Amino acid sequence: IVMMPNIPNTYMASVGLREGIFSGWKLKYSEESYDYLTKAMQLDIEKDQSEVRLNIMSAYISFVKLKLSQQIVDEEIVAAKKLVEEIKNQHDRGIVTDNDVMKVQLHQSNMELAKSDVDNSIAVAQFNLCIMLGLKQGTTIETDTTGIFAAINLAAESAYENDAFANRNEKKSLDLREQAS
Repeated sequence: IVMMPNIPNTYMASVGLREGIFSGWKLKYSEESYDYLTKAMQLDIEKDQSEVRLNIMSAYISFVKLKLSQQIVDEEIVAAKKLVEEIKNQHDRGIVTDNDVMKVQLHQSNMELAKSDVDNSIAVAQFNLCIMLGLKQGTTIETDTTGIFAAINLAAESAYENDAFANRNEKKSLDLREQAS
């Protein structure tokens, strides 16, 4: 029985397997480096999530400030209208001049212009909040300002600094990348 007949114009196939006996712990260290980089990426994801939360909170705080500004401007407009009526009555009686009436009317017009600016800013802020929160366009966001100026018990400044240095995901991520390298 001929096991390997000689057939001209054929190719021989061979399979080989090589594994180094000692490669200077490259495989071990590359696995450890991979683990460190995986942990660093997870910390980067947590950092990005906290940045998104911070952006949403900042946008909401700006929205609340604009709403409070709108209330103040509305009160100013009501006061300006009353003042215009009073000045016009005094003008009719001859107590004040035309110039005084025009100054008060200018103030009222400026307040109405400020209201228009605040209303536009509120619309933009509300639109941005809807995008950030994934809400439908045109959704009305209501604010709750009760207790917004309530007293908050604060810890010492050094406690916040120590907490920030100990729990910063950016610092932990950089430390892990350093260990990986």
